[in-house]
Amino acid sequence: MRLSGSIRALAVAAHATLGALSVAPADARAYEHELSLGIETGIAHALGPELPGVRAGIHASYGIDDTWAIAAQLGYSIHPDASPLHVAEAAAELLYVIDVVRVVPYVGVGASYFGTLVDQQVGGEGGAHVVGGAHYYLSRAWAVGLDVRGHALFTALEEFPIYVTATLRLSWIQVL
Repeated sequence: MRLSGSIRALAVAAHATLGALSVAPADARAYEHELSLGIETGIAHALGPELPGVRAGIHASYGIDDTWAIAAQLGYSIHPDASPLHVAEAAAELLYVIDVVRVVPYVGVGASYFGTLVDQQVGGEGGAHVVGGAHYYLSRAWAVGLDVRGHALFTALEEFPIYVTATLRLSWIQVL
């Protein structure tokens, strides 16, 4: 079954995140005025045509105050198949952050744009997404996290009703 590889990759990502939680705790502090820059890798899955894939990207966020942050990301996914699907994504979002000492869970909503390439045909779709995840502060300057997103494309709901990504993140943090 094609989905089993995606589930296996997500399990590896979750295991790595849980392993990172055993590292010595960081001090508690508010999320406000923190700039976070980072890299991410994980899985992407187009539901509908059932196309699992792999993903890599970069992300940035800024804590507006101790409960709200704005974030942006750029990502690339490839879905291997007889005609591989390449997906480039740009996203921006508003996050509600729950600052709980070492672990900082968050939820949010945002807008996305997907550029696609399949069979030498280029396409593009706008969409909306929901996001949930958590950062674990390894120190004042570094965090690891898990980020899960569900995207709905505005004009391609019949072709790709839901596009899901799950990534492990490594972030560098600087208080401004």
